[in-house]
Amino acid sequence: PIRLPGGERAVAEADVGTARLPWTASGQGTASSGGAAREPGTGPAVLTLGHVAEIALAAGVWEFGTDATALEVTCVEMGPPLALGGHTPITTDIAPQGPGTVRLAVHARDAAGHWHEHATALVGEAAPVDGGGPLDGSGPGNGTEGVPGAVLGEVAVADDVPADRAPRISPALLTACLEASAPPGTDEQRHLAVRAERVRFSGRDAERGPDGSAAARVRFDAIRGDVDVLDGEGRALARVEGVVWRSVRPDTVPAPLAEMLFDVEWEPAPLPSPAQSVPDPVSYTHLTLPTTPYV
Repeated sequence: PIRLPGGERAVAEADVGTARLPWTASGQGTASSGGAAREPGTGPAVLTLGHVAEIALAAGVWEFGTDATALEVTCVEMGPPLALGGHTPITTDIAPQGPGTVRLAVHARDAAGHWHEHATALVGEAAPVDGGGPLDGSGPGNGTEGVPGAVLGEVAVADDVPADRAPRISPALLTACLEASAPPGTDEQRHLAVRAERVRFSGRDAERGPDGSAAARVRFDAIRGDVDVLDGEGRALARVEGVVWRSVRPDTVPAPLAEMLFDVEWEPAPLPSPAQSVPDPVSYTHLTLPTTPYV
């Protein structure tokens, strides 16, 4: 981020397109629940709540100069879906929002060059989780065991992240866990997480496979809308509270900017042969205008 004159606000630019972040392409994760495989998300690739939460956490670490486990992301709100092309630049605005809290807003330009706000969130000092201290992942489930109505499943993703910034938690894994907890979708509709009351991170990394993929267990409380991301031993990696999903038809998501532009391309063509270059006989009719004007 770059601090603006005045010293309070800051902005950051990034490319979140599918060419730079292949995991953002829809359907990159695999999930299973109760031994049954579940199809990954379908439809056009869009900016997800899981990605915005990790962006907000990184902004909070930069703003406050503290460890990620000491912060929490709250009031995450997703605006109009941002369709992701091969290269999709975004601009993140960071502004103070009261003592010890900053507001983060993610903007992008449309095809006409107009700015749109696609997501907002607050970042500040972490409050106790369920009155039981910070989410440090020190104990099995960290107080999440035995949650009524919870559904447990497993998620694995190819953890493709930029080499220039190690995330505090894999945004690909967090997104896959939210998708695994969402209501089942169809070819005609999908469910996107559009709101979360609070997001917490433990700082513990997910289990890694030989190919570098990240894996975790996900528990979803359908009554409270809470999603717990756990490692193989049941220790907390992250918790997303108060998640709200919205049903979206894939054909209502705007196309990426690059797909809406026209390009001029010159294609080489062979010259005509001499026989083809001779024009066919043409007859002409000579017309003259009258010299005397009509009365």
